[in-house]
Amino acid sequence: AKEREPTRELVAARDIARTAIRTLKKKAEDSQIRLEADLSQDVGECELDVRSFQAALINILENALDACRVDHRKAEHMVRLRLFADAEDAAFEIEDNGIGMDRETREKMFSLFFSSKGTEGTGLGLFTANKVVEKHHGRIDVESRPGEGTRFTVRIPRVNRAPATTEAPANLSSNPADPPS
Repeated sequence: AKEREPTRELVAARDIARTAIRTLKKKAEDSQIRLEADLSQDVGECELDVRSFQAALINILENALDACRVDHRKAEHMVRLRLFADAEDAAFEIEDNGIGMDRETREKMFSLFFSSKGTEGTGLGLFTANKVVEKHHGRIDVESRPGEGTRFTVRIPRVNRAPATTEAPANLSSNPADPPS
């Protein structure tokens, strides 16, 4: 949570997404959660502090894995990272079918030291992730329903814009946990 001077560089949004999936592949497998990557080919580049943005994205993905891990009501769990573009932004959409959040949790989730994980959480992860996204002139949108799951959409301005995708991209990976190269 320590503030540091950002080091921004142009990076392909797709590379950030692939790294996040690779980082969490084993954790998902160990928890028997299907981790899927649905990465559009032509999203373009963003100017990012790669280290801090990658950490923010991984934190949101880890929270999605945790929401699935503690949900004992469903036989199978899934976390999907989808990357797509609109006219201005690269959008990293993290969706899970875990426990979901009630209204009170959604309202407090970006607050410092708020955690719905009891003693397992510090209340720093989403607070810090939100600050990182804001520093990149982006935003995080959240949809969630208790018992059904959650969808976080992290939007970051694109610098080098490839054509915006107007339809949901097809799953580009034959093995959902292996992002296409």
